[in-house]
Amino acid sequence: MVEDSASMHFLLSIVAELTARVLTLRVHNAKGEGAISKLLHETPKPFGGLRLVGVYDGDMRGELNPPEECWPHTFLPGSLSPEEQLRPLAATHDNWSFSL
Repeated sequence: MVEDSASMHFLLSIVAELTARVLTLRVHNAKGEGAISKLLHETPKPFGGLRLVGVYDGDMRGELNPPEECWPHTFLPGSLSPEEQLRPLAATHDNWSFSL
């Protein structure tokens, strides 16, 4: 579970490097850090063989302190959101057809 579509693509690119170690992976765009926190707190443990992990953008590091009984969470690399990391790169490439 990730904050947004940019986070989803960033995480999927990282996981692509680790595919040999992962049996099955599904990434859900929770549409915001609040939704991730809510699902981590409210989804019962165990949950039918599913392991739930919240993945927050790097800029949320130090901002969150979920209780221990919550599902685990981690952060994308860096101290910025994926959008903030990609904006300078996108600004140097005029042919990119999307905006961040």
